[in-house]
Amino acid sequence: TATISYTSTNYCLTDPNPSPTITGTTGGTFTINNSGVINGTTGVINITGSGVGNYVITYITNGSCPDTATFNVSITNSADATITQAGPFCENDPALNLTAAGSGGVWSGLGITNTTNGTFNPTTAGAGNHVITYTISGSCGDVDSITIVVNPKDTATFTYTSGSFCLTDPNPSPTITGTNGGTFSINNSGVINGTTGLINITGSGVGNYIVTYITNGTCPDTATFNIVITNSTDATITQAGPFCINDPSLNLTAVSAGGNWIGVGITDSINGTFNPSAAGVGNHIITYSISGSCGDVDTMTIVVTPKDTATFSYAANSFCNTATNPLPTIVTTGGTFTIDNGGTINPTSGEISLLTSGVGNYIITYITNGSCPDTATFNVSITNCSIPPVAGISASSTTICINDCVNFTDISTGGIPTAWTWYFEGGNPSTSNTQNPTNICYDTAGTYNVVLMVSNAFGQDSIFISNYITVDSCNILPNVIIIPNVFSPNGDGQNDLFNVSGNFTSIHTQVYNRWGELLFKTSQLNSGWDGRTTSGSECPEGTYFYIIKTDIDTYKGTVTLIR
Repeated sequence: TATISYTSTNYCLTDPNPSPTITGTTGGTFTINNSGVINGTTGVINITGSGVGNYVITYITNGSCPDTATFNVSITNSADATITQAGPFCENDPALNLTAAGSGGVWSGLGITNTTNGTFNPTTAGAGNHVITYTISGSCGDVDSITIVVNPKDTATFTYTSGSFCLTDPNPSPTITGTNGGTFSINNSGVINGTTGLINITGSGVGNYIVTYITNGTCPDTATFNIVITNSTDATITQAGPFCINDPSLNLTAVSAGGNWIGVGITDSINGTFNPSAAGVGNHIITYSISGSCGDVDTMTIVVTPKDTATFSYAANSFCNTATNPLPTIVTTGGTFTIDNGGTINPTSGEISLLTSGVGNYIITYITNGSCPDTATFNVSITNCSIPPVAGISASSTTICINDCVNFTDISTGGIPTAWTWYFEGGNPSTSNTQNPTNICYDTAGTYNVVLMVSNAFGQDSIFISNYITVDSCNILPNVIIIPNVFSPNGDGQNDLFNVSGNFTSIHTQVYNRWGELLFKTSQLNSGWDGRTTSGSECPEGTYFYIIKTDIDTYKGTVTLIR
């Protein structure tokens, strides 16, 4: 009986050489086909010598009645799971596929994201040492393991205090919140310390820059920071003043434009217009501010001083050449006097030398000597008083209506009169001893004479003008009153009185200001208001209110005073 068997019908090239189990007659002979190698006596198959293939083992007994048996054996290649070493990696490295000597196996371990392709992702694995296993299953399978090292990534995080700097700012250093020890660089020809990251503001100049920081570790990291360097502004103000309070407005200036001006006296904050009059007398702090990251601020004090007052006057506007030299009354002393037309004057005291100056008309000018000088003038006439006067008359009007009034002016020539005697035929009042009588009123139609007699120490003269004043009824209708709405009490002889006319026999006039104060009242016919208060002071221009009661009616309204 040639019965035989082996432990398996499949062997790997790396398996030990198998021996048969003879369950029949022993002592037979073993053979193998396909060039396989076998021990003919023991039946031990030489795996390596036979090689990969399918074989038939034949056993023939050696007895007188031999028997034959066969056994099929398959020899296959052994798998090789040896892994190609990989790493170390940084935890931010990209995923990659691991490799091994034999294919068809299964990969396992932390960081393996594809077990078939052996994809290893360092980020998924994380920093550390990770055991990776590759297993090829089957009777001729294999297993291998490696340790992959994943190193932590550096952190290049850093910042500066600002993303914008001015040329005048101190050089900035970065704050590194990540891994120290890296290298700094800057683009666009900027200047930076590669070790500390200190930016040279002036050396870099105006522009936009990118600062890059690269760590020097096993797994370096890179970070960037954008920097803008701009021109610095200079708000330094050009000193101005001192000014006089009456000086004209002017625009202040500073080194850099585009700022805003504030302070007492600034009337235009953009142009920096300073008005000394609006500021007033005193010391005024002016501020100029340029906004923005590279802005600037400056202040200065502007002094505004009061203007001098050059007001002065003499006792009269006309002097005899034989009179005592006149001295002026001065508000602000210390100024200088001058005189035109070859006149003679003391420049310090203002004393006019009448005889030296001679007969004529002069303008005296006084200029103060303070920091804010003022100028004033005064007209003076010097007359030869060694001769008698020659009488002359002028009237504000020679043709008037009933109840109108006339102002008369002495226009005598020659020596200056010292006495005047007027006679007004039909006038009210009918006489006057003043130089220039005013408000001579006429209530009856007709033509009237005027007489003036003037005198001084050297003689006298008189003038008689026949039918000088013509008074007309002016077609005034019965029961009609004429009330002016404007008058101008400026002494020019024209419309100097607020006077009411009409066919009435009695009148009571009252004039008030807008606060209800009584300024004028009269119950006399042909008496008008001269624009003054009851105390004699001039009223300002404006609108005034009247109440007029006559035997005809009562009238209320307004009149405008202009000068």
